[in-house]
Amino acid sequence: MVRNEGLDGTMKLLTIEETAKVLGINLFTAYRYARTGKIPAVRVGRNWRVMEETLEEWLKNKAGKDAKPWPRRKAKPPEPSGRDPLARVIGCVGSSAESDGLATDQMDLPYEGDRE
Repeated sequence: MVRNEGLDGTMKLLTIEETAKVLGINLFTAYRYARTGKIPAVRVGRNWRVMEETLEEWLKNKAGKDAKPWPRRKAKPPEPSGRDPLARVIGCVGSSAESDGLATDQMDLPYEGDRE
């Protein structure tokens, strides 16, 4: 851990790698968060640094605020009554005008290859 102490001995700087470990996130995600301002980081030359105290305060203030349930997909509406989607997929339901679309209409008919 990179620790740079100021005159009063309180300023501790973390690298992005160390910050990623503290936050439990991927290194590339930590860099992206630093670039976009999601985490309190400063650019020192070509390197990013995070003050340990600032990160701790940020975590305390941030805790629980982003806790939202995972977005769920809305369920598709059910098929119209009398229609069997599985039968339509496997081809049991014909397209004849007299059929109401129920799978049992044509499943009870003998198969052409069956001979009694």
